[in-house]
Amino acid sequence: MPSVLGTIAWKRRSSGSISTHSGNPMTNQAPDPITFGEHALRIEDVLALANREVPSVLQSDGEFRARIARGAQFLDSLLDKEGVIYGVTTGYGD
Repeated sequence: MPSVLGTIAWKRRSSGSISTHSGNPMTNQAPDPITFGEHALRIEDVLALANREVPSVLQSDGEFRARIARGAQFLDSLLDKEGVIYGVTTGYGD
């Protein structure tokens, strides 16, 4: 499956960390954002996000945003019934 980062090239800096650039390596253009939506993320995408090397955006089409809203509504209804959602309201991972 192609990544949403099709135009971003990955290079190793002399420090060994991964950096990103878009297009010509001689330009100072900001990298294209990673779009959360229909495409799967690659490990390189996650690493770039964790290192704050690329911005991220949500896919803008209405159906995707409706799916996000339905997920939030599901959690709200489950919270109303159960009062606790393991991993959401329990602080797991903090």
